[in-house]
Amino acid sequence: LLDDTRVVSALYKWFMNYDLPTGFEPTSVNVATQSTALMRQVAEAGRVEQQALLHDLEGVCVVARPNLEALAKRRYQMSRKDISTALAGDGWHKRAAKWGEQACHGIVWVRDGCTLTDGYVHGPGVGHKQALVDHFAQHRFD
Repeated sequence: LLDDTRVVSALYKWFMNYDLPTGFEPTSVNVATQSTALMRQVAEAGRVEQQALLHDLEGVCVVARPNLEALAKRRYQMSRKDISTALAGDGWHKRAAKWGEQACHGIVWVRDGCTLTDGYVHGPGVGHKQALVDHFAQHRFD
């Protein structure tokens, strides 16, 4: 399409004749006041994906970051930043953890209201306490 000089010329003329809105600042666009219909549609699609991910995590107290990222990328094409935004906005927080006999360790996301102590999860839906390795086995995202 861009190999055709007539198309490029027409696009150039259109862009050069396009009147920018008053107050438009290209280096710091205020999307609340200067968004286009397409920008709003893309933003809404991102919110829908975030809500779908949070729905997938219902009943889960702790999830290992690599497993969460694999799920979010596979099902929703979400970046690490999108995941962080969704979970932090829902009260989740990141922390380092160890679990299992092999002393596996890594970063996990912990739901608000749940605690993680010495490889055990405490929180709603877990009962008194549950070994983190068992919690991961119960909530697989294959």
